[in-house]
Order: sequence, then C-alpha cells, then structure tokens
Amino acid sequence: MRSFHPRKQPLAHRRDGVRGGFTLIELLVVIAVIAVLIGIMLPALSGARGAARQIQEMVAGQQLMIAYTSYADAHRGYVLPGYPSRNMINQGRITAYDRSGEAIGFPTASRYPWRLAPYMNYNFAGMYHRDASLEEMARTNLPGIDEKYVISLFPLYGLNSQYIGGNERFLAFNSTTERVFGRFYVRRLDEVRRPSGLLTFATARADRETFASVGLSREFPGHFDVWAPRFSESAGEQWASTYDPRTPTPRENSGFVDLRHRGKALTAMFDGHVRALGWEELRDMRLWSDQAAKPDWALGPR
Repeated sequence: MRSFHPRKQPLAHRRDGVRGGFTLIELLVVIAVIAVLIGIMLPALSGARGAARQIQEMVAGQQLMIAYTSYADAHRGYVLPGYPSRNMINQGRITAYDRSGEAIGFPTASRYPWRLAPYMNYNFAGMYHRDASLEEMARTNLPGIDEKYVISLFPLYGLNSQYIGGNERFLAFNSTTERVFGRFYVRRLDEVRRPSGLLTFATARADRETFASVGLSREFPGHFDVWAPRFSESAGEQWASTYDPRTPTPRENSGFVDLRHRGKALTAMFDGHVRALGWEELRDMRLWSDQAAKPDWALGPR
C-alpha cells in the first residue's frame, strides 16, 4: 500500500492563517506606534515628576515657616534678623552654632540657615535640592571654604531680608538711616498687618559665579536671599522687565527668585501657608513690604 503524505501548503495559503513573521512595513508601523506612545507618556511622566518636586518643596516651605515662627517664639516675638552685620556677629549679639555646638562666625552666621537650624533639629533634609547636594558641599576643598559656609549659601528658599528681619546691606541696623526712613522692615510677629499676604521666603537660585567661587562644578537651585522688585526710590527697579530662567545672573534678572515650577515660584507667607506665584504677581510690592500701599511702592524718606 502506498503511504499518503499530504503536500505542504505554501506559507501564504496555510489553512490556519498563521504567518511566519512580520514584514518590514509591519515592523516600521510597530516602531512608529511605540514612538508615538513614548511621546505621549514622557510629558506625563515629566509632569508627574515636576508635581512631586513641587509638593516636596511646598512641604519644605511649610517646615521652614514652622521653624521661623519657633525662633520668634523663643525670642520674645522678635523675628529672625535677615542678614546681620559683621559687628553684630563678632560682638555676640547674633549667634549661630553647628551640630557639635561650635560657634559659627561671619559671614556664614549672617545667612539664615545655621541660625534657624536648631529649630529644625539640624535636619537639613528637604531644605536643599537633593541630599546629594549636601554631600557635594561637604567635599569642597578650597582654602577658607568649608561645608558650613557652602551650606549657608544654597537653601531652596531665600529670605525676604530687605523687608523682614532687616539686612545690613540694605540700610538696616543703622540708627542714622532708620531716622531717615523709619522702621521699614518687620522686627516682631505682632507688627505685621497682613500676615497672609506678606512674602517671607521664596524659591531661589544663585548666580553662576557663586557656585564657581566655592569650588562646585555644577549648579542646582538655591540661594539664602531673595530681593524685592524695588527697594528704594533712588535705586529704581531691581528686576529685569521679563523673566529669564536660564540667566547666569538671577540676581540682576529676578532678585534671585526662581520660578522653577511651571513658570511660578513657591512662596512661604508670613502666616505659614505656601503658594505658587507667577512673574506679574511677584512684581507687586505689597507682597514684599508690609508698608507698601501700591504695586510700584518703593522706600523713601519719611
């Protein structure tokens, strides 16, 4: 008897309809679909990361304000001096200590982080761009520059020291200038008339040359100070007309204020809440000075 061997059908005509693989066109279509999906997903993932960073920084701002208020409670209602003079530090009128209890001198002690640190249990986590940034600060090896000095420069938030607490570089702590201009900066908690509308801290960014001056090879958000759009009538505008997120000199562009959250800066207000504000909102001087009665107000002789 002859054995029966069914003939193999050509690949294109198999009864089960199964094909041996993708054609080149089909592969290109699949790759194109994957590319489209990635293009759709990446902005969403980036947005999610940005939202997470914003939430983290908002929480950091709230913690900062708790420490700021705790300082005032411990000092009979007097707020933290914004930027004390060398004499105030050297004479012991303003003091700062590191984690081991060692006294910190000028200018490191004039910046707010180490003076506020005890009211945060010296826990700097969350107050700087990343923990890795703190590690990098500790590795600086330039003569005369130590970790404490670098840490004092780059907290996420800068203090509105011109109008809250006083800044010796802006006419504060000087009896002569204060006779001319009066007490133009907040000294006590109970002096503020509009706590919910007074900007105390804002997200900040330092000038590029500051990073180079302390031996840091890369830049990251942070600066201890923020300056208002206007200070004195004679000085005029301190900010540029438009915001430049890539400028190497944020001091000249936006008074160190960093609008890094979708074109907005996070601001910690005097009553403790944190909110995001855009460029035009931030240019309103009523946010910066408790004495300001109009958006373009500036300090002048009384």
